[in-house]
Amino acid sequence: MNRRKLANLPIVVYSLLPPLLWLYSLIDGLLSLLLGDGEMLILSSSLGIRWFVASSVEAISSVPWGKIILILAMIGLVDRCEVLNVVRRLVGAGHLSMRMRRALLSAFAAALLCLFALVVATIYPLNISNSITGVLFDSPLFKGWLFLLFGALFFVTVVFGIVYGSFRNVDDVVEAMCSRFRFHTASLLALVPAALFMATVGHMGLAVFDVFLVKWLFVLLPFIYDEIYAKKNKST
Repeated sequence: MNRRKLANLPIVVYSLLPPLLWLYSLIDGLLSLLLGDGEMLILSSSLGIRWFVASSVEAISSVPWGKIILILAMIGLVDRCEVLNVVRRLVGAGHLSMRMRRALLSAFAAALLCLFALVVATIYPLNISNSITGVLFDSPLFKGWLFLLFGALFFVTVVFGIVYGSFRNVDDVVEAMCSRFRFHTASLLALVPAALFMATVGHMGLAVFDVFLVKWLFVLLPFIYDEIYAKKNKST
């Protein structure tokens, strides 16, 4: 298998899962009927096909696309602003140029400003850390933590990038946020058959993907594979 095929391995594997599940359902249903174990759910039956067509869009929409977009945008910002390179140089060499020091100090000041804004937002009357019942769980802060993290990281990385010189205009910032989408295009497409597979598994009465960690691991596996594959190719 060449490198091109290996790069697209997640979408190939995930695309095979739904038809394999349908084949399993057909064989299992026919065997159950032949052995007299009672009627089993056969996905390739008229009822199964009607269910699949009717629920396909809803199944695809169930993927946490918004959270994935925010995560990829944050990774792109951190990567393109070059803050990690500066931190690695600080840890390794122990000294930085004047521009690097200014960029780090500016980013640190921006982070403190975000922290201050968060503290203010948790104080009455905003009080975003409490729900209607007065607990953290189900509060605006608990529900919107990823968006708040994105906002803070956006502010800090843009400040760093402007001072350091990696971000010269709005186009550079937009390019940074979009960079990971292009890198993970195949993995994003792989989530379409993945969503259909998860919905079909649930329709068959298996609650495997009702477990939060299992669902997120299944969703993130293609992206993790992309990162490992890219690092492996870079080192060879």
